[in-house]
Amino acid sequence: AARLLAALTNTALGEILELCSRPNATLVITKQLLSDIVVHSSDGPRLAEGLLRRSLDRLPSPVSTKDVDFELFAKDSAAVTHLMANSQDVAMALSQLIKAEVDSVPSTGKEFEQSSVLRSLLSLGGYAFPSAGFERRQSSSSEGNGFRLYEALKTVESFPLSYFDYGKKIDTPIAKVIDEASAIMGHARSFGSEVMRQIIRKKGGNGKDIFFSWLGRLAQANELQANLIAGQLLDGEDSVHRSLSSRPFLLGTALAVLEMCGQDLAKAYNKNGVDAFDPRYLISPTGSLVNPSDERRLIGHDGSMGHPSNIRDIPRIYSGATEFFFLTSSLLRVSVHALQRTRDEYNRTYRSQQDRLVALAKGNKDTSRLVVGDFVKRFATGLVGFSFLDDPESMGRLLDFSILQLRFLADLSAAGRDKEALLSLIPESMMKLPAQYIALVARSFQRLLSPHQAEAAVGHATTLLSNLDLSVQAQTELMRISGAFIEASVRREGAKQRRKLRPRRGGRTNEDNEVIIDKRELDIYSSLDRHDHGVVVFASPSSTRLGPSLVNAFIAMEAVEGLDVEKDGATFYKNMVQSEISELLLRLWMHPSGAFRQSIARMPAQELNTFLKSVAAGICMEFDTVFQIVLDIRDVLENHGVGRSFSRQTMAKLQSSY
Repeated sequence: AARLLAALTNTALGEILELCSRPNATLVITKQLLSDIVVHSSDGPRLAEGLLRRSLDRLPSPVSTKDVDFELFAKDSAAVTHLMANSQDVAMALSQLIKAEVDSVPSTGKEFEQSSVLRSLLSLGGYAFPSAGFERRQSSSSEGNGFRLYEALKTVESFPLSYFDYGKKIDTPIAKVIDEASAIMGHARSFGSEVMRQIIRKKGGNGKDIFFSWLGRLAQANELQANLIAGQLLDGEDSVHRSLSSRPFLLGTALAVLEMCGQDLAKAYNKNGVDAFDPRYLISPTGSLVNPSDERRLIGHDGSMGHPSNIRDIPRIYSGATEFFFLTSSLLRVSVHALQRTRDEYNRTYRSQQDRLVALAKGNKDTSRLVVGDFVKRFATGLVGFSFLDDPESMGRLLDFSILQLRFLADLSAAGRDKEALLSLIPESMMKLPAQYIALVARSFQRLLSPHQAEAAVGHATTLLSNLDLSVQAQTELMRISGAFIEASVRREGAKQRRKLRPRRGGRTNEDNEVIIDKRELDIYSSLDRHDHGVVVFASPSSTRLGPSLVNAFIAMEAVEGLDVEKDGATFYKNMVQSEISELLLRLWMHPSGAFRQSIARMPAQELNTFLKSVAAGICMEFDTVFQIVLDIRDVLENHGVGRSFSRQTMAKLQSSY
């Protein structure tokens, strides 16, 4: 077997793989070829492993800066798929290689990735995403990711400026690079999901259990990805990043798994309901890998909840649906959701730089003549890389799975015996993260949502708010789903009114921002139509159940201190959340039907009195804040001579006061 493998030059192997990747009409040749090489060998399993490794080694390296030949990549990937489909030995060889990776128990996520036989394949599923600190590096590095996209884009003369002129079509050379990257990542994920499916389906070798353990180990080794504070997200020099798997590898793995199992999980739940997924899996040996003991639970984090009454009957074997559901949730937590936080921090940190790029692009018709520095190109490449999170196909799968997560938790919260004990096994992040993602889509990508999905998301969130005693952080994320739909409705109606009011000059309308509109005065109720999913917040029965939950959430915020933590400080602190609740209450209160007002009026008098006291306290705090700002401005003006221009330092102080 070893001599036969050694005799297979890359050219010969390429010819074999070419045969394997041809249409179905030539699969007979492929099977005969595999039979001759593997089955009739005196050492078939060893030969199968060698052939598999050689085939995977032909895939593009994740640390290379060279362009990917999509046609060659497609042929090689098809060949590997056929090899596994047509040879039991090849499929089992991959299963055993993965088992060896699990048994070795790598100490870090980076070691796990580097030792994986699937590294090249899965990394291609997210190769366009930049590594931490990429934009600050002075040169390309073999340790980084995202450089292949950078090398492709930096040669385009009009890049990066033409990409940021949102008023015109992206230049063809840039669009070509982006489309190719999207096609490669999409194909790699589909290829990866098919390879995973073959591992699970092949009889013998216990492939399913091995694969589930591999996914659990990967999520466990990268747990820190979900717990980085804001300052660490973009710090490429932080030692934590050097111990974790790369973003492309994690993202490619998670999305490949989701593509493989997403639809099957939805079908299983439609058939079996809340019994489709067993939360007791989270205290099983594999489930405990993705369920850290120190992570906050959905309810009963203080340990007040006992174990389920059937704790002694915990099964040793769980359904594939249960394992896939919880493992996929954990993988998305350390990949997609962690990347969303990183993207937000990237945008906040470099907002002024992005504004400058937009201004330059709009102010120069011929952007190819402008010379920009290496940092600008790297920074812009990062923005392009993060934009692949908005891929409609991937977002559709993530949205479906996020709604499924909330649906399961909402149904479980309405179940009977043992529901509290079962819910106390589930980490809080399994509700917060999908709620955040649904709110993101509702706010910025509403076209991806169907009316049924919008109604389901609002309904599940309202059920959870009504049925469970949740932390204020969890309540906030659920409340933001309804808030996002209404916010999108306000923006849509505002755009309509600006188009009506803005003047026309020379037959063309001016920019929207030339017309100022008070959003509070917008009538978003009479203009709601089938294109505006905000209607589900007002029209559904959920709106009357939402009122008391919002009031109680506002009251709960008064008693909470220490929420302005480093990890969530940019999106979660007391005054911000109370302001969001107030906006949502006002919009719902003003609905002409009056149903929401009646739901509030029916609340106990003691709760309403407490709520009014909280509102009054909030108003007083706002007045005090504004008064202090006025005093700061007065001090600046009094200490500055009349008629003299402000220094840069003085202007900065004035701006900070505002």
